[in-house]
Amino acid sequence: MTRAESEATVLLIRRLQEATGAAVVVIEHDMTVVEILAAPVAVMMAGRIVAQGGYAEVRRDPVVRNGYFGDPAATPAALAAGHG
Repeated sequence: MTRAESEATVLLIRRLQEATGAAVVVIEHDMTVVEILAAPVAVMMAGRIVAQGGYAEVRRDPVVRNGYFGDPAATPAALAAGHG
């Protein structure tokens, strides 16, 4: 999405939440959008939730950081060994 599309999407989701009180699940890789909307954040890798909590907490999680930077410690085998 362009920046304008992202901003419009954030506004639309916020309006929906305010009008209905509904929980909204957002699957997004734009971390700015995630940070604005998040409460709480869950990160999935290899079909499993590997971290959840507040945005800042999840962003600091070593498995999340390693997984998004391609570190072998965040492979499904490593996750199965107790990281997720």
